[in-house]
Amino acid sequence: MKGTIEQNSSRCQWNSHDRGERDPRYGGVRHRHQTSPLWRKRITLQDITIRDWFDSWRQLIVDVDYDKARTMFAPDVVGFGTYMRLVRGIDELENEQWRSIWGRITEFRFDLDSMVTGTSDDNLTGWGLCLWTSTGYTENGTPFERPGRSTVLLNRSDVDQPWQAIHTHLSLVPGTPPRTFGLPPAG
Repeated sequence: MKGTIEQNSSRCQWNSHDRGERDPRYGGVRHRHQTSPLWRKRITLQDITIRDWFDSWRQLIVDVDYDKARTMFAPDVVGFGTYMRLVRGIDELENEQWRSIWGRITEFRFDLDSMVTGTSDDNLTGWGLCLWTSTGYTENGTPFERPGRSTVLLNRSDVDQPWQAIHTHLSLVPGTPPRTFGLPPAG
């Protein structure tokens, strides 16, 4: 089943090399022409399934649900992260990256309005990139904004199958503190 939805992708273009309005959430600069009709994109059903994949992963990050998140990733996934430089395989991704971050942040969300997606002609490979935000915590528990960027490469064996991530790259916006220690214990 194919379909398209018209969407104004007005907030998806940020570039620190352009001279435009600063967006403090992401440390980037908005293109002057971002509201141009040229930035209107026809969103396909496949684009929507990629957006849904990101939204599902976001909820699992918020819930700190490693087991369900693992099902969204290929066993041989390769990733770059905000904590680890390079991880190979789902076990390493979970143990070395996710477990070092997810329980130590709050208010994680992908900015789906900034999302750019694409798929191969056979719709078996796809990708999505977007901005994200979360709240991190200093060693003494002081909260700070933790903005970043994400790119995910997805694959599936059939168009009726769910996407599985085969590569992830999440990075912090330059200047963001690299470590987060989590909320201080209550009491």
